[in-house]
Amino acid sequence: MLNQHVLEYCSSIYDFLKGLPLSLFAATFAIYFAYMKISNKVAFSYSVSFRESGDKLTDFILKNQRDKTYSIKKILCKLNDGNLIILKDFQPPLLLKPFETALVEFDDVSMWLDKEGVKYHPDYSELFEITLLLHSGGSVKCINKYHSDYKEATISPYVSRFDGLILTQNMKFVMKVVTDNKTKDLIIYSHGWIEGDAYFGGYNCLNKEDVSLYRIVEIISEKKFNLSWDYYVVFEINDFRVKKVYDSRCQVELSNT
Repeated sequence: MLNQHVLEYCSSIYDFLKGLPLSLFAATFAIYFAYMKISNKVAFSYSVSFRESGDKLTDFILKNQRDKTYSIKKILCKLNDGNLIILKDFQPPLLLKPFETALVEFDDVSMWLDKEGVKYHPDYSELFEITLLLHSGGSVKCINKYHSDYKEATISPYVSRFDGLILTQNMKFVMKVVTDNKTKDLIIYSHGWIEGDAYFGGYNCLNKEDVSLYRIVEIISEKKFNLSWDYYVVFEINDFRVKKVYDSRCQVELSNT
């Protein structure tokens, strides 16, 4: 009996729809497609990677979910503490075509500074909001709406470069290792971490007490790393200021102080 009622109900709906004019269906689709063109919807996904200057958004992907092209001028991020960061300033603007996906790479920085010049560490473990500023002057909010005129960002990047490297506060020494007229970099941080594309005997970390010019040169000599190098030059980093402190081509006796 129940099945019979269901069949009769479905049949009545079918008869009703069949009686509707075709123009109504056309109008419905027209409204839908118009909505897809005038409304805004951009989704995003991301990963978070550790950096000495503070966590960084990586693998950041924008997904246009509307039948319209966005000309994106800036990507803004409002963090949970209320601070606003300009993550990207596109020059020229990024064109995100209908239903297109775009991978966005954010630049590395030396550190982030607030409006008073105090070092700031972005925290992406809490809720944050992404907004796109359009070249036309409008904006598209990609997550939880909030009211802001975006006149001024509260957090700004500070970038200090040395020979292609972006310096950070924890960098202590930069080594230029030359072999067969090819130069490679080694970076030694104040806590002992070593990174770079030059071979350092398999070491990727020094004891913190060994992070001094005297001990670094001594370790290189003891372990004979320098036998596979033509020469190397050491630069000391102090508050983003770079000073050449050692050149293996010059026979200079170092003091263990």
